[in-house]
Amino acid sequence: MKHRKHLFLALLFVILTTLIVCIFMAMGMMSTATDTDIAMAMDTGTAPQTTIVRISPQTLNIRSGHSFSVNITVEPNTPIAGVQLNLLFNCSLLTVNSVTEGNLFKQAGASTYFNPGTIVINNSIGTIKHVHGCIITAGENVSTPGTFAIINFSASNITTGTSLLSFVDLPPIHVKVTDPEGEPIPISIENGTIRVVNEMPITVFDTHYGGYPSIMGTHFGNFTPFHNLTVSRLYTYSCPGTSGHSEHIVFYDYENDEKIAEANWSGYQPFTDYHYIIFDTPFELYAGKTYRYQIKTGSYPQIHHNQSIVTPDGILTCTKFIDTNGKVYNDWIPAIRLEYCAKC
Repeated sequence: MKHRKHLFLALLFVILTTLIVCIFMAMGMMSTATDTDIAMAMDTGTAPQTTIVRISPQTLNIRSGHSFSVNITVEPNTPIAGVQLNLLFNCSLLTVNSVTEGNLFKQAGASTYFNPGTIVINNSIGTIKHVHGCIITAGENVSTPGTFAIINFSASNITTGTSLLSFVDLPPIHVKVTDPEGEPIPISIENGTIRVVNEMPITVFDTHYGGYPSIMGTHFGNFTPFHNLTVSRLYTYSCPGTSGHSEHIVFYDYENDEKIAEANWSGYQPFTDYHYIIFDTPFELYAGKTYRYQIKTGSYPQIHHNQSIVTPDGILTCTKFIDTNGKVYNDWIPAIRLEYCAKC
């Protein structure tokens, strides 16, 4: 009997020791989550599960002197009943004409309250402050994407340049989406960019939108245009909720390896569109001639998971992609757009 008691106590000790070790291992795994872990989650296509508040369209080119509208859209990932926000813009380039309610909270026929906010001007910085709205019908909520507000602007007929449309916290007013109980829920925001130009840019090659999985790294490949192209800048499509961009690009002649053009990203600058890399001098790419490209990306650009992309303007081929962790792929092409604009 005494032997059985000792055996039982020994077995209990082993079980408890194993349990404690497992708990500490789990705590260690949880506490060592890093940007690399996040990157790998993105790499497997797992996007953040949050409600998205965005400017739509996110990028817009407007001729000077013209009026236009942008939408503030909300994509709920849980039922919602209220939104409040502040929006920053460059008032030397843009003038706000009106802020009106969209269809977001009216989708089910509910009664709503909407306040278009107050326009505050401080030098070149303009703010639409405390735009807010909610459902006032008891028990109602929405979980379908919609437009919360529509903002109509006029572009300057004197000054050209770039204005960010940025959601911003101005205490005590924060950018916030609330559930039917009035509690804030997690959100992701996607700002917009308005370029006021004398001349509209011309898209000369466009892969169009890509998608996940994504991760930063360096892309190597070939490009053959189907007709002569004049290029002055590169646009990179970013994954929703990220700041995906290109940081460096080089074009080489495929036959003799001569460098044709090279440009670097200027970083996140006030009132500039971080999606763009601008070449110092426009350059020509000729029909039927193959060029080698190298593009280094940052954050999470949209990706085409193909070895090649064919458009009416040319064919882009991936020869190798090396991600930030050193992993090599042969079927990752960044979603990009080549443009020409003499006065943009």
